[in-house]
Amino acid sequence: SLKALMLVVIGATLLLAGCSGLILTDEDSAATTTGKVTARVILLPVTLGFSELFIATAKEQRYVDSLSRNEYQHYRDQKMNAAAMFLGSGGFLHTPIQPYQPPVSQVPRPMNCYSTGTGSQVYTTCY
Repeated sequence: SLKALMLVVIGATLLLAGCSGLILTDEDSAATTTGKVTARVILLPVTLGFSELFIATAKEQRYVDSLSRNEYQHYRDQKMNAAAMFLGSGGFLHTPIQPYQPPVSQVPRPMNCYSTGTGSQVYTTCY
């Protein structure tokens, strides 16, 4: 029946929308963490695991929103490489995201040098 299906879809939408509040954070107290974990365990079979998928997606989006432009580019490249490896291998291949390392700037080598001698001392100047 169409009415029952619509009720299930609306109920699932409302239920999943509330799942972002169940993401564990470092600021949560022991009681809050226990409550969130208990709610997630209860929701897992009820939502057929979609609640955990939604929570993981919301948690990753919070992480991505906190990245700088360079960190985001590195993150995106890592994800694209992981997707390419997954598709190329024909199966699941876990490739953890590496932390962003800013590029190391290299000091250019001197272009011109000259030496002058005074007694036994030699002075070299480069510019």
